[in-house]
Amino acid sequence: MQGSMTPSWGAAENPPEPQSRRKSPRVLGPFDGKRGAMLPVAIRIHDLSIGGCLIQCFHEEPVGRRVKIAVELPYEGWVTLDAEILYARPDYGYAVKWVDVPADIHAKLERVIHRLLTKSPSDE
Repeated sequence: MQGSMTPSWGAAENPPEPQSRRKSPRVLGPFDGKRGAMLPVAIRIHDLSIGGCLIQCFHEEPVGRRVKIAVELPYEGWVTLDAEILYARPDYGYAVKWVDVPADIHAKLERVIHRLLTKSPSDE
């Protein structure tokens, strides 16, 4: 019999952690947002990062669709981003990645995320 049924880590060891697909830090939220430009729909934004977010919205959208997302960023105000839907989460919403983010909006996202991640409770 070739190979072994024993994993490469020992029985007393824990298996290695799977690699996270996330490439940047995230802020839990929630944040207020809107989807769409002509007839905006209110959404809640969670897990905000410079790469994308999770959108709580009960209006289904197909994977791969491009949408406009407006986010109210603390300290910075409203920004509008182009996004692509990565996957749907049934009965909750969908995850998006930001596409073609202008440098000024990218900088705002970075500032807000850094500030929220390093904020202490006494900063309120």
